[in-house]
Amino acid sequence: MLKLMPRDWLLMEGLYANTMMSFKQIANYYFDERAKSTIHNRLTQLEKGGVIRRFKMGRVLHHLQETEVGVLFVLTKLGLSLLQAKTS
Repeated sequence: MLKLMPRDWLLMEGLYANTMMSFKQIANYYFDERAKSTIHNRLTQLEKGGVIRRFKMGRVLHHLQETEVGVLFVLTKLGLSLLQAKTS
């Protein structure tokens, strides 16, 4: 069973509020300049635990410039259920 840390709960709240977030957004908001490998490892653990899900994205048009997003993360039904149980 995956043990959720305080940062995981904040991330889940952020994913709920924003619907989806990129790797870069998650790194900037929740991981305080940690190494990319540390961020990737934790997100992989959360994904394997069924809390979040990743989607690969290609180039997207953002503010009239092509931007490489790479990966987007969303909250799963399990993640949403855990978050609702915690806040109720």
